[in-house]
Amino acid sequence: MGKCILAGHPPVGGQIGYGTYTGDGAASRTISLGVTPKWVLVLMWGSTTINADNHMFGGLATFNSPATNVGGLIISIKIVSGGFYIQNDDSRAYTNFFGYKYNYIYGT
Repeated sequence: MGKCILAGHPPVGGQIGYGTYTGDGAASRTISLGVTPKWVLVLMWGSTTINADNHMFGGLATFNSPATNVGGLIISIKIVSGGFYIQNDDSRAYTNFFGYKYNYIYGT
C-alpha cells in the first residue's frame, strides 16, 4: 500500500492511498488499510467494474454508500472501520475472485 498527499486535494490532513490485493476466493474479507477511508475505488486488472450480465468486478464505495449491483441488493465493496470489505459469491459480486488481482485507491 502506498500513500501520497496532493496539493489542495484532499483537504488538509487527508491522504490518498493505493495498493493491490489478490483475490483468495473467500466469500468475504476485509482489506486492512490502517485508516478508515472516506471512499475507495476497486478495479480488477484488465476488467470493467460491471459487465453486461451485472457481474461486479469492482466499483466505488463512499462512507455511507457501498458499491452495489444495478438493483442495489448486492454489496460488492463497503467502507468498514480500518479499511474496506469485499465480497465474492454466486450473486454476481466478484471483488475477491480467486487468483485475480485488483487495484485500489482510497482517500481519507
